[in-house]
Amino acid sequence: MTGYLTEALFTEAAARFGWKMTPQRKAIVDFMVMSHTHPTAEDVFDHVNSEFPMTSRATIYNTLHLLRDHDLITEISVSGIIRFDPRLTSHYHIICETCGSVRDVPDGMLMLSIHPSYDGIQITNLECVIRCMCERCRFISPVLRSVAL
Repeated sequence: MTGYLTEALFTEAAARFGWKMTPQRKAIVDFMVMSHTHPTAEDVFDHVNSEFPMTSRATIYNTLHLLRDHDLITEISVSGIIRFDPRLTSHYHIICETCGSVRDVPDGMLMLSIHPSYDGIQITNLECVIRCMCERCRFISPVLRSVAL
């Protein structure tokens, strides 16, 4: 398995499970393949509707849930907002507390581990979220403060 959703992974799953490849579904998959912003369903809806204006929110949600349910994307909750991640391998996130942007922590930047036999538990997932103020917000914030004065 590759580290990210690809069109080939989707095409293989579509053939295996008998999914229809509609133009709207292809546009959703293409957007997720190209996305590194951890988009919300609304972000996907806005993008796909710029190309296919009659696409319903139900089509967006149903396709995203189909991809999620078949482990082709993951769903993450950021401050109560559901976002979708095309990266399939285990990784961590950096979230700006000001603008809500989500980025992946670069591989090798952070190493976390827990002994697999800790207290008799079986670890199924390890999540780490780093909260910050992104570079853009750090730059904008002093400017907005000076304008407000």
